[in-house]
Amino acid sequence: MSEDLKGKVALITGANKGIGYEIARQLGSRGATILVAARDIKRGEEAANKLRLNEIDARSVQLDVTDQKTIDSAAKQIESEFGKLDILVNNAGMISDGDAYGGKLRFPPSQVDIETLRHT
Repeated sequence: MSEDLKGKVALITGANKGIGYEIARQLGSRGATILVAARDIKRGEEAANKLRLNEIDARSVQLDVTDQKTIDSAAKQIESEFGKLDILVNNAGMISDGDAYGGKLRFPPSQVDIETLRHT
């Protein structure tokens, strides 16, 4: 295992699955402490447990990038536990005002109004 990120703290949003999980795995395998940020704390903890099985220092953090309360809470948790954040990977996917489309993104994306896309 390469340890060139030893002592670094990395927060990856949407790290409980897919690309975010793989980024977390790769950074963790290089020695970084991984903060698995997920909207659903249970899914975040499941992903962190899976990473720990591979000898990666991983912890879960509840974080919804569209919810200021969870952003503030995550920032306080990170400050309290680590005093720093070295790496931030924003992998969370969202679209602003999805309710305007019945909770579903209309495809093709070119049909979404430009202000919604700018805000997203």
